[in-house]
Amino acid sequence: METDEDKCITTIILSMLKTEVERVDVNVVKAISLAKNTAAKFASFKTTVMVSIQNLLNNFKEEVIRSVIQINSSANTTTQPARPNVDTTNNAKYKLDIVQPQRDSNDEIIALWGI
Repeated sequence: METDEDKCITTIILSMLKTEVERVDVNVVKAISLAKNTAAKFASFKTTVMVSIQNLLNNFKEEVIRSVIQINSSANTTTQPARPNVDTTNNAKYKLDIVQPQRDSNDEIIALWGI
């Protein structure tokens, strides 16, 4: 049987536990809020990085295509048929026109990223 003293002790312990449980509940709510904020920031950061990389890759692809088209069109219009060097009989030498691609601002970005 419970005595008055036992009831008093039980009441004191329950009141102490109640405040401790409330404190833990507040900390859990804060932790959940912080986790949600962190997840939202991470998702935003991930999206920003993915968009930046996609833009860099698209610019790189366009630059490669432009360079190939420029090289092919320059090679087709400026390269003359190869002719042997008349000074050598069996060791004919041929000259090819080599077109160097032009650098632009994307080259600096690519160099910075180490791609």
